[in-house]
This record gives sequence, C-alpha cells and structure tokens, in this order.
Amino acid sequence: MNPNHAFCTIIATNYLASARTLCSSLRRFHPDVPRYVLFTDDYRSAFVASDESFRAISLEEIGLNGLDLLRFSYDVVELATVVKPHFLKYLFKKFDLSKLIYLDPDILVLNPLDRVFEKLNNCNLILTPHLDSGFPDDGYQPDIMVILACGLYNLGFVACRNSAEALRFLDWWEQEIRRRCTRDGSTAHFVDQKVVDVAPLLFEGVYLEREPGYNVAYWNIHSRTISFANGEWFSNNQPLYFFHFSAFNPENAEVLSRNCTRPLSAKNRSLLGLLREYRDRLLENDHLTMRRLSYGHSRFVNGEEILYATRQRFRMSEQLQREEPMPFRSARMIRWNRITVFKYDHPTTFRIIRKIWTLILRVVPSSLRREQYP
Repeated sequence: MNPNHAFCTIIATNYLASARTLCSSLRRFHPDVPRYVLFTDDYRSAFVASDESFRAISLEEIGLNGLDLLRFSYDVVELATVVKPHFLKYLFKKFDLSKLIYLDPDILVLNPLDRVFEKLNNCNLILTPHLDSGFPDDGYQPDIMVILACGLYNLGFVACRNSAEALRFLDWWEQEIRRRCTRDGSTAHFVDQKVVDVAPLLFEGVYLEREPGYNVAYWNIHSRTISFANGEWFSNNQPLYFFHFSAFNPENAEVLSRNCTRPLSAKNRSLLGLLREYRDRLLENDHLTMRRLSYGHSRFVNGEEILYATRQRFRMSEQLQREEPMPFRSARMIRWNRITVFKYDHPTTFRIIRKIWTLILRVVPSSLRREQYP
C-alpha cells in the first residue's frame, strides 16, 4: 500500500471505544496505512495516546480560526461535522498524502478497502448514496422523506484524492457549512450532508459508489441481504466492505438502530450476529467507561450545562459573537442560559414575567436598559 494513503475519523473523547474499534478493524486489513483521529475535546487525561493504534490530533493542531466560537455554537455532533473539511485539508498538507478516506467512528471495516484507493486514480471524490432502491410502502421509518431531509449521500464515508478539484470541493464544503452545520431544522443543511447533494453538479470527477458492500446501514438494509460464510461477511452475495452502525446501542444489540423502526426481514436474521460481534468489540474497547465521560464542551466554566437553545442563539447572532469572544465564561451567556432553563421548567410563569418585562420596556427609556432579555 502506498505510504501516502491514510484513514481518518473525528470523535469526542467519550466516543473513544468506537474509534478504537474502527481503527483496529482498519489495522487488520491495512496495517501499514496511518490512521488519524481528530478529538474535538481534551483527550489527554483519558488515555495514553502512544498505546493506541492511531495518531491522536487535537483541534488546536489543525489551525482553525475562531475555535471557541465553533465549540460554543455547535453541539457534540455538529462540531465533529463542521470541522471535517478543514481536517481533511490539514491531513493532505501536513502529511503530504495523495489519497485519504474518512470514515465515521461507528463503522466496522470487514474487508480491504484497496479498491477505493484504486478508484481514486480516476476520480477526485467518492461518495455513497443513501439509497439504491426505494423503501417498501410499509409505514416504517426511515422513508423517502427522511432521506430528502438528510441528504442524498451519507457522509460517514468520504474518499478524496489530493487534486486541485478535490481541494476546491473541500474549500467550498467548509465555507458552506461553517455557519449552518445544524441538525435542529433551523437550516436546510442537516449538518454537513445536505449541501453535498449538489457536489456532482459543481465539481468534476465525483464518483458515486453503488456496490452493495459499501456503507451498509439502516437506511439501505431493506435492499441488502447480509450473509456469513467461511468466516466472511457478504452483502447481496458480494463482499461486505464496511458496515455503518449509525445510532446503534450496544446495550440493546438486537436492534439495528434507534433511527429505524422497520423490523429486520427474515433474509437478514444473520445480521444479528454482526450486531453482537460489534457490541462485543465496543465492550472490549471500554465502551461502558468511555460513555460515562462528559463531553468537554458541554458546560460553562462555572459547571452549568449549556442548553442547545443557548448555542443556537449564539450561532445565529454575528453581533453576539463579536461582543462575546469567550462565550464559555460570559456572564451574559450564562444569564441567558438560566433564563432559558427557567422558561423550559416553568413555561406559564415565564410567559407572565415576559409580559411584565415587555410592559416595562415600553416605559423605560432605552438609554437606561442594561440588557435585552429573551
């Protein structure tokens, strides 16, 4: 394997068991290909980096501007996705890579990915569509409306070549999602995915990987038959290259995903064996211990938990971002957060107080007002 190839993923520290499981599966088939893991919070006290099968990289290392603003604007999932294009560009430049495969940490590699690297000889970017067959009309989720909301392609897998066109795509992708990488419905982006629907229209050499063994997950399992024979996993009688355990709970390994209500068909009963195998690997990699860790950017410096509504308000106001460059220790943001907590816990009382506050604002001159509360 070319030494200028690499794999990468992005996690918060409490997802370490998943990253370990992914990287150990990669090492099995590609022992000489580097594996890079970007941590979105401080990992130094959680494990000994030199003992791992990957190289740990911090957000500070990759040279992002406005880190505190990003950390405060986005929750744990959104932050891990908004930094993805910049991370890929950093790896290309820092390690002089020619080809790079990003995989979500909740993926298990089950066969070599040499063909992906080979296909990058003739294209700039490889994506996997969520669907290659329509959903049955059975009333279960997901359905086509979910796919249309989330995007045509699942960006838990992205393969790139270090070409001018691929770098142009990464620049564009980073710019498009930096201020609207949300999953709350306030934008049409659905984190980093939805905007990439138009990538094949805007960029040359975008290859859509449709083989049934890549990025198998709850969104396409209706069109897959998973089987196990002679120690190997297959999808539609072709090699199963990697399975994406999106929204999988190892404490309930009989359920494919919390995002899927569609029961497994009889043809896929063997998939239960793979779910249990993945559960066991997670547990071997300290899943129970790691999941108890708190996300490093979930609280203000005084220990109070940051509500999503507070992050959203901060993210949507450029003026607020200018006025509060250190939001994690901002007394103003802490006050707003407390008001939002009170609003959720005591909605009726909050409505009464807000009406009184509105009346006060009508009679108090603007020059005497200290704060415009929500």
